[in-house]
Amino acid sequence: RSTASDLPETKETIPVAWARSVLADFSDLRLALEAHAAAGVGGKSGPRMPVPRLKDSRGWHRFCFGDTEACPESSDEEEDTTVVETPQGTLPSVRLLLQFDFVMTQRLVAMHVRWLDSCALSHNRALWLYALLARLHKPLHRDTCAVLRQLVKRLLALRDSCEEPAALNALLVLAGRYFDQASADEIGSF
Repeated sequence: RSTASDLPETKETIPVAWARSVLADFSDLRLALEAHAAAGVGGKSGPRMPVPRLKDSRGWHRFCFGDTEACPESSDEEEDTTVVETPQGTLPSVRLLLQFDFVMTQRLVAMHVRWLDSCALSHNRALWLYALLARLHKPLHRDTCAVLRQLVKRLLALRDSCEEPAALNALLVLAGRYFDQASADEIGSF
């Protein structure tokens, strides 16, 4: 749990009823994903979507966003060209999310948060972050907590200039309250 903040207090508060609705919808999504996983969706025996290698950050960026957004990272550890790319990127789906194991999910959350450090929060970035957060399980590893705290800080910094305020606030509620990475001073109490 976050205890101290070097960020200024926010003047804008998130409506309590709306935040609780976001948390309830998120919990319902997590339960639905668990039910689909129990039914074998995304399992190793079923059809799987080809994805970039775990360390291929640029490949993942192209996979998720296609040509719609520039990749903020200029260098790569590896690059894999065997994955079929779509010019518009790939939206998260139940089957795709369920084929990610916990390590891959943590790594993808870290990549998306790192990309957000040098980009605006677009609709597709928000969709991917929301979907990946739904695949994280508590208790979180301390490195993942640090990544989510970094996400909260970045979202708070983007708050005044964001074109997707509802998506930004939803992600703040999830990272801040559901995963306990923000104080009440930063996002309000609900």
